[in-house]
Amino acid sequence: MSVPTAPERTEDFSLFLGGPVYQLLLRVRLVKPPLDRLKWRLLVIVMVAWVPLLVLTLLGGASSVA
Repeated sequence: MSVPTAPERTEDFSLFLGGPVYQLLLRVRLVKPPLDRLKWRLLVIVMVAWVPLLVLTLLGGASSVA
């Protein structure tokens, strides 16, 4: 009976590289294959997360002030 062995190269394992989000970032040119421009990616992620909330707050806040 043979026992399956673990892969020899575990340093190639990554939860992020090759996934759909990474492929999207590659297409939008926010990353290059060696994952650089960290500050630019963080700025874009923050803008995507907070700008819609800011806009909705400004729109909703103007009508609810009494």
